[in-house]
Amino acid sequence: MKILNSNSGFYLTEVQETFSDAETLVQIFKDYVFPKNLRSCLDMCSISQRTLNDERIVLSPVPRIEQGVFFLCDSNDTKVGSISFTFSDHGSSSTSYITKVKAVIKKSERGRGCFTEMFTLISWFFNQFLQADLAQISIVNTAPQVSKKLDERTVETLNQRDAPESTVPFDSVSDRKVKVADYSGSFTSEEWAPFSLLINDVTVAIPDKGIGKF
Repeated sequence: MKILNSNSGFYLTEVQETFSDAETLVQIFKDYVFPKNLRSCLDMCSISQRTLNDERIVLSPVPRIEQGVFFLCDSNDTKVGSISFTFSDHGSSSTSYITKVKAVIKKSERGRGCFTEMFTLISWFFNQFLQADLAQISIVNTAPQVSKKLDERTVETLNQRDAPESTVPFDSVSDRKVKVADYSGSFTSEEWAPFSLLINDVTVAIPDKGIGKF
């Protein structure tokens, strides 16, 4: 699976349940606010491969994704970052949610526009492909670039709260809610045009809105 920005050559691709991918995740997440060990990364790879894979992504609507994990790759196929998330209905019959979003760019790759690439790629996937109704995102105050990107769009701030523990490397958390209709309207059709989801270089059609019941 490849979620491609044809203008830049950057793309997202799902992790596989391998030691190699788990070790790569460890290296990417070691500079995250909460570093991950090999055991947790293996678990992430295992869950992701079960619920985010080529066979399920072509279903219409796309089924629940318990924990999807993508690598961000540049045009040279270098894995420069990662993002994880969940996609479900939380028991609702009418609303789908993106939650538990964790995004990080590898420290050695920062400062060359990788986060902007990840932001637009995952925005297209969440908003245009999965057509999620709401996204719930929490942003720590040590990630101002994330707040800036969301502030440029129609995103509601729910509250600003203090860090949960004195030992964490940030002081406060901003809780945001993204409404699909408003968020979609903040992009132009030209901005969305370069993006597509491909399997073996074949474009996958946009699925029906909703979440499959398995």
